[in-house]
Amino acid sequence: MQKFQDLPYKRPDPKVALAILKESKKMLKKAKSPEDAQAAYLKLNEIASELLSMKAIATIRSMLDMNDEFYASELRYRSLKSIHVQLHLAFTVKAFAKSKHRGAIEERFGPQTFIYREAMLKWGGLKAAKETKIENELVTKYRKLMASFKVELNGEQYGFYDLLKRVQSINREERQVAFHAFAGFHADNAKELDGIYDQLLKVRVKKAKKFGFDKYIDYAYASKRREYTPKETANFRESVKKHIVPLYAQIAETQRQRHGLETLTFFDETVFYPDGNPQLLGEYDDVIAATGKMFEGLSPETGEFFKFMTDYNLIDLEARPGKQLGGFCNMILEYKAPYIFGNFNGTSDDVFMITHEAGHAFQAYLASRKQELAEYYASTSEINEIHAMAMEFFPYPWMELYFGEDAEKYRVMRIAKRLYSILYHVCVDEFQEEVYNNPTMTADQRRQVWKTIENKYVPWCNYDGNEYFASGGSWMIHQHIVLYPFYIIEYALSQICAYQYYARSLENSEAAWADYMKLCAAGGSKGYFELLKEGNLENPLEDKTVEETAAKVKAILKM
Repeated sequence: MQKFQDLPYKRPDPKVALAILKESKKMLKKAKSPEDAQAAYLKLNEIASELLSMKAIATIRSMLDMNDEFYASELRYRSLKSIHVQLHLAFTVKAFAKSKHRGAIEERFGPQTFIYREAMLKWGGLKAAKETKIENELVTKYRKLMASFKVELNGEQYGFYDLLKRVQSINREERQVAFHAFAGFHADNAKELDGIYDQLLKVRVKKAKKFGFDKYIDYAYASKRREYTPKETANFRESVKKHIVPLYAQIAETQRQRHGLETLTFFDETVFYPDGNPQLLGEYDDVIAATGKMFEGLSPETGEFFKFMTDYNLIDLEARPGKQLGGFCNMILEYKAPYIFGNFNGTSDDVFMITHEAGHAFQAYLASRKQELAEYYASTSEINEIHAMAMEFFPYPWMELYFGEDAEKYRVMRIAKRLYSILYHVCVDEFQEEVYNNPTMTADQRRQVWKTIENKYVPWCNYDGNEYFASGGSWMIHQHIVLYPFYIIEYALSQICAYQYYARSLENSEAAWADYMKLCAAGGSKGYFELLKEGNLENPLEDKTVEETAAKVKAILKM
């Protein structure tokens, strides 16, 4: 394999793709044995992997530089031309599904492969090609707006991550000014942001109707292959309100007292300790080097994985102007190569980011070497986020590499902050449910809905008199609402599971790691609840699990 920057990119030729699809169908028709049918199915898998690999390369390179018109145009081309290929792929998959050899294929690869393929094709946009195209264009418009983030403070320009670093300043006045500038960017761009979201709501509701759903939430649950219902999600949110909200309220009160403040504001919550959050010992290269040592110590498999990632330049975590905000892991299937994308800001958040995304990448790396089919390299998001969130915890014994004598402070802070994130994940989930149930509400009405829901799960939240955020405009800082509708509750569910692994690792690290490795290696070869059992995890949707997890976290934090 070549280094990432040298990997060849070739615009997929629809004619070639169609020819290979036809070839796999011919192989199926001529199949005289189960082995012949299985070989034909692997041929189908091969073309899908190749097409998705080129898409991954184009997507990553486009996000590394949002001003790169070549890869932006390639993604637009793919959006236009892929529908025809998807249509023929659907016909091919149907041929395999109806074949007398289906049983032989499922015997070798498992039934999940047809569940995956049929769901992907059923909800993949064939019925709503026009709406999908409009949705993609609006998302791109939003990404470009957020990538252009700049504010001026004292005559100096600050980008998104530079400003977030100042929001964590030990100097309260400095972080206060930075916070109001951050809120100001969203207020100044509210009209455009609201406009984009209004259009997205309309096109997504229209898309759902084309698939036969009255409400977008029902389409979202079906297309994400969720094995649980909106009612079960609502019950989970109530469990969070009952068991986690009061626990974090105690943490917030302790933090207020530590800071000696009359009122703990939103920007005060970003600084966990009076003397500041734990500081990294080095610069970018030092963090990467420390991560290599950490993964070498964690296990032979993680050491091998991280060497692969660095040898082939499959990591880019430096923040630059024009680079897409956020972090993610993508998979270049053809090379069995994960790619970690992110934006460091020089704070302790960098360690959280690299361990989280490395959790995704390690799982994909491991499963791609254990699973025969590419669609099994990963699972649904509810499982995938367990891989990432648990990997934030497993390396805790090596935090001294990053923070020296402040390592324990980092561990305590991150364990607590992950509880805090659950509160906002359920906020976002409930907000989206309200919005999509009433998609014609105005921007002002949406802000009121957010304000009400936020007060339910984070009643102590104080925006220091910032009018726009206090009125409910702070929903805009949660990019998942715009980019990935209804992809948020997975984080909360997965966090409950990650805490289970961490609590177990404190008692028996080898057994906990073995369970985690088993879950990673299984990829997407089984359904959600089956994989929870595979990883020896309790169902996070159950109230008892949330209650027990909250109690364990409280004990770990010695509260």
